[in-house]
Amino acid sequence: MALEGGLETGSISRRRTDVPIMMELGASTGLNAQERQQLRKQSEGFSLTYHEALAKRIDLVKSKDLKPADFCVWACLLAELDWKSGHAKVSVKMLAERLGWSIANTNNCLKRLRTYQMVAKGVRRDGGTYWMVNPEVCLSGGWKVKERRFAQWEAMCARDSVPIPA
Repeated sequence: MALEGGLETGSISRRRTDVPIMMELGASTGLNAQERQQLRKQSEGFSLTYHEALAKRIDLVKSKDLKPADFCVWACLLAELDWKSGHAKVSVKMLAERLGWSIANTNNCLKRLRTYQMVAKGVRRDGGTYWMVNPEVCLSGGWKVKERRFAQWEAMCARDSVPIPA
């Protein structure tokens, strides 16, 4: 016998497919506390975009300091962003392949983004690179890590050797 919402009496599986997973995290789902906590951890990733700070960066396109392609690279970095660490562990080659561009074009975009402090470049211990998006424009991980992200950003900018325009 089928009940409303796709549940069947006598059925072992009680997962409703018409309700988003986060709405099902109550105690009545049949999941134990550890399973509910694991689902929460998997789905908590988010980034906050500050509209005022982003609007200032978009004005740089109008003044020809940044190009529209730079924002494509920035959006690609946001797509690769690990919300837990605030870093995008992706190489220039991987970004270029994802966008279908040449490495030189992608590198030029990243240099302009670094110049206007939208991203900063870091070097991993194994010699690879990672990128951090300016938390003033886009903060990943939420309010609890806000201060830590700004401290990471300041440290990365101090090590990054791109001249900042006056």
